[in-house]
Amino acid sequence: MVSGSWARYAPLSGLLFVALLVVSIVITGFDSVDSNDSVVKVVKFWHDNDSEQMAGAIIGAVATIPFLWFLGSLRSTFREAEGGTGRLTSIAYAGGIVLAGFALADGALQFAVAESVGDIPPVATQTLSALYNNFFFGFPAGIGTLLLASSLVSMQAFSVEREGAAKDAGDVKDVRNQLVVRKAL
Repeated sequence: MVSGSWARYAPLSGLLFVALLVVSIVITGFDSVDSNDSVVKVVKFWHDNDSEQMAGAIIGAVATIPFLWFLGSLRSTFREAEGGTGRLTSIAYAGGIVLAGFALADGALQFAVAESVGDIPPVATQTLSALYNNFFFGFPAGIGTLLLASSLVSMQAFSVEREGAAKDAGDVKDVRNQLVVRKAL
């Protein structure tokens, strides 16, 4: 684990990830083509928006670096909080890795369509575009696993913390009662 002054900044990598992701989304815009659109419409869209789509894909790929850094920080914090074998921590970490892997593959498809439009047959552009539009199963699987396991670790840590606080409060009562009894004697 990184120690010293840099360690306290590691969780901020999550904010950098979100900022880069937002920039990527804003650059690519919210226009898109559907898998059911005609070849002409698909090729026109990618031809007209190739630079924005490539830039968005590159920024999205770069965004995975601080995401992975944040994921490592999250894993360290959860592992310490969970104790034991760290099974839930490992599951949450695996969900984040799946999410990052699918994000990179999705960005690669996006870049491939944008970069190759006009250089390959139009039907190939439509095929790549359809793959890009329908390549999403890893996202809900990754984010769902990450969030579910993270929630369970957090609930477990909160429960243990509350039990410890209740035990500490009980110890304080015992000490106070002992002092009262000693004063009475």
